[in-house]
Amino acid sequence: MPKIIVLRVGWMQHYQGMDNDPIQSTATFVQQEKYGHEMFNFLPEHGHVYGYVQPSGVGAYNPRHIQIARLGAAPTDASIDHVLVAWIAPHPHGGIVLIGWYQDATVYRQYQESPRTTQRLFKGQPIGYYVTAAQENSVLL
Repeated sequence: MPKIIVLRVGWMQHYQGMDNDPIQSTATFVQQEKYGHEMFNFLPEHGHVYGYVQPSGVGAYNPRHIQIARLGAAPTDASIDHVLVAWIAPHPHGGIVLIGWYQDATVYRQYQESPRTTQRLFKGQPIGYYVTAAQENSVLL
């Protein structure tokens, strides 16, 4: 049985940074801060893409986690490989649409920090991720 997870993010055109590509979302953080960490989800870096989603829950954002046990991971596993990740977003004209996918991805339970050498920077701060895949396994529609 294939492992599939559907992750909802804010709407953007390119997901390669905020330059001329504002994010549209009803998420409280995005409404208040005018950006979302998913802004780099389809920016290739060193042959990979790194995707961010805000896991559901209450309280501080980064301590939240993705329940990878539902994908077949053991309770002590930090990640699970070979997952099809479908990215969806609310379309500006209504409805929820598929915006792209990562095939054969790794999904992490916890937020992963980006290295300081990353180009995934916003206001000088590196933006981390929960999902990664080879660049050639990512499709943005």
